[in-house]
Amino acid sequence: MTLPRLKIKTTPDIIAIVPYLLGFHPSDCIVVVTLRDRLVHCVLRLVLPGGDPGAVVGLIAAQGAEHAFVVGYGAAPLVTPVLPRVAAGIRLAGVEVLDEVRVTDGRYWSLTADGQPCDVGSTVVAAAATFQGLPVLPDHASLVAQLAPVTGEERAAMSAATARAETRLLKLERRSIDKVREAGFAAVRDAEERVELTDDEVAWLGLLLVIRGVHDYAWSRCEARHSDQALWTGVVRRVEPAHAAPPATLLAFVTWRLGLGALAGIAVDRALAANRHYGPAKLMDELLRRGLPPISAKDWPGRNAA
Repeated sequence: MTLPRLKIKTTPDIIAIVPYLLGFHPSDCIVVVTLRDRLVHCVLRLVLPGGDPGAVVGLIAAQGAEHAFVVGYGAAPLVTPVLPRVAAGIRLAGVEVLDEVRVTDGRYWSLTADGQPCDVGSTVVAAAATFQGLPVLPDHASLVAQLAPVTGEERAAMSAATARAETRLLKLERRSIDKVREAGFAAVRDAEERVELTDDEVAWLGLLLVIRGVHDYAWSRCEARHSDQALWTGVVRRVEPAHAAPPATLLAFVTWRLGLGALAGIAVDRALAANRHYGPAKLMDELLRRGLPPISAKDWPGRNAA
């Protein structure tokens, strides 16, 4: 979701806006918010323990950022040994660190100050973000759950719909591959118009997207639209898990374009779990790992790319 213009003046403002930038309340991690031209430029999250501070610093160095806030979330024994290393590496990369703080149990500590109350929900920034309808989930696991495959009766219904779609596809393949592609293009256009699809429509689209030409066509039509996010989220959750790679990759592209990097990463993970050799998913994974900003994809791939 595109953030509205919110004025950030203090460290509590940064702490307040981080959950809205990520889409969930962070814990056991270090979050780096970089600024360029007085605007938020990039948000990176280093999971603790085990995350690689050098990788985060390397991404920031390649971004051309001017300033950064470094915020550690979690208990002091977990955060304190890593936080100064990350901040020092960012400074060595030529980026000015405006503050480095640890947030624990409703308080924040700067490296040079005592613990201060941190009621982020009462800040002007949080109030403005809430008024704009920006969502914040309780934790990262809640974000992952948004893309979890459906289960129970919904899964049984989708399995039955997939069996019907497979029979339909076999009949169409006997006619020609061109007919299959035409059907795929039509299914993509219909899905964009309607967003909320029946089980049979989702199963049919899921099978057709496996065909590379159809997937490329769908990718060329993806925009930074919340309707596209809703469409591909629904398809990813409902298709048979073995068919999830193409729609999950499309969802990753759309959410990345919308600035929802955490959700894009989860979508890529879903795609690679379904097919670790799937080329478009590997491309999106590389794009996210390099920390490329969404502006780098302006007018790409475009409606004529396929």
